[in-house]
Parts: sequence; structure tokens; C-alpha cells
Amino acid sequence: DGRLTSAVGGGLCQLSNALYWAALHSGATVLERHRHSFDCFPDSHRTVPFGAGATVFFNYVDFRFRNDGESDILIRTFLDGEHLHLRILADRPWSRSFRIEEQDHHYFMREGIQYRENTLARIVTSADGIEESREPIAHNIGKLLYDPEAPLHMEDTRGK
Repeated sequence: DGRLTSAVGGGLCQLSNALYWAALHSGATVLERHRHSFDCFPDSHRTVPFGAGATVFFNYVDFRFRNDGESDILIRTFLDGEHLHLRILADRPWSRSFRIEEQDHHYFMREGIQYRENTLARIVTSADGIEESREPIAHNIGKLLYDPEAPLHMEDTRGK
């Protein structure tokens, strides 16, 4: 209804977001990914860049990736009393590491509605710390559901 509230929910989105983040950090090739159409919360509580998620909607929108890495992987997910956890297990150490970087971030107005836009890139680094490549992985646009200039009114409840 056009307002931000605090409530329990979003479990499936949290899982698809976590799987996307894990796929990007394992060197996988993303075959199908759909971005969220809204930006629901300000950056003050964000732990990953805007647009670093994937949404799913049964039978219409899916998230798929292929392991193109140098080792077999097993992805384990589990819940504790409060958090979703995800671990990537590999059959041998990786010779490269991956990080995600936000680029070209900006806000803009279209027909009186405020949006934000960015691109994400995956940076591949060798075991000796040399950057091997930078590849664009996502272009994101999301309608803002908050005023980015307003002070934050919601308490940060992470870790409580």
C-alpha cells in the first residue's frame, strides 16, 4: 500500500537472493535471472549492493545457473531460529576468487516516480591477487518505495 513496514516474510525471495549471490561468488554462469522491480529499503541496512538479488514466481519467473567452475560444488541451506544460512562446499580449493562491484549508481525521476539504477560487475582475481577479468553481470532499475533523503525511521533489528 505504498508504505514500508516491518514484518515477517519474504522467505522465498531471501532464498533466491542468497542463491544468486552464491552463484556469482562461485564462478557460475547465470542462465536465467529476473530482478526485483522495487527498491524496498535504504542502503543504511544493506549488506549487498542494490540489485544483487533474484526474484522467482512459480511457473513464470525462475532463477537458473550452471556450475562452470573448476570444482564440483554442493550448496547447503538451512535455517536457525532467526536466519537463513547458505554455504558453498567444493571438492577442492578454488584458484580464483570472485567479488561483486556496483557501478554507475544513480537515482532518476520518470513521470513523477523516483527510481534507482546501477550495473553490477563480477571481478575475478587469481590466487596470487592479480585481477583476471571484470564482467558485467546485471543491469538493474527499481522503483523506490522510500524517500532516499528522509531520515531512517525503522530500527535496525539485525543481530537482536
